[in-house]
Amino acid sequence: VAFHFGLAAVPVLWGDFIGPTLPLLLAIFLGASVHFLAAIPWKRPDMGHVNRTLFGSSMGAAAVAVAELLAWRADLIPPLPLTLMDTRVEPENHEAYHAGLFWDSLAGMGFPPTVYWTPGLRVGAHTAVFLPRRMETTVVHHWEHWKNDDWTETDAIQLVVRGGRSEGFRTYSRKRHLEEGAWRVRITTLDDRLLGSVRFQLEHAPPPEPDSDAQTDTPPAEG
Repeated sequence: VAFHFGLAAVPVLWGDFIGPTLPLLLAIFLGASVHFLAAIPWKRPDMGHVNRTLFGSSMGAAAVAVAELLAWRADLIPPLPLTLMDTRVEPENHEAYHAGLFWDSLAGMGFPPTVYWTPGLRVGAHTAVFLPRRMETTVVHHWEHWKNDDWTETDAIQLVVRGGRSEGFRTYSRKRHLEEGAWRVRITTLDDRLLGSVRFQLEHAPPPEPDSDAQTDTPPAEG
């Protein structure tokens, strides 16, 4: 509990992000402190039993620390304390959608929602990123198009976010030159650590249906 509280509290108090070194040192310090207190012969315990218990717990703590470091190296742990709170795709002159947990899960399984847009108009990716007060950083919107069985990056747009807003700092990027097909916008830090992504299927907007009740001032043609 103290270890994870430290990971959350230190960036806020320090005013900067933390890398892999501080979590490792914090884990060693807390582990050594707990073991030192446990080894004190408060009531003259069986030291053989204490040593065996400390050895087993040391192996467990070391395994957890190694697992967390491997997860950090594999980019499975987002950069603390950044949090992507909301994403929205908004095409000009068309209805926008919020990519919540439901759509994000469907998109991850290969069922991205369809977004209609008119060629020549822009599509915007809106994000809300939480950051503690007094902190400022830069995030990147990577616009990627699925081509030739792979994601091809078309734009990487840097955006500054500032802390102190409970609902997250809202910012957006827009793109005009688009094609039909599968798209995604990855939101990362400058060193390419992933905060989240939003996927969607882009299609041409259907033409408007003719209004049968429309009035006209042109007189009917006579045959």
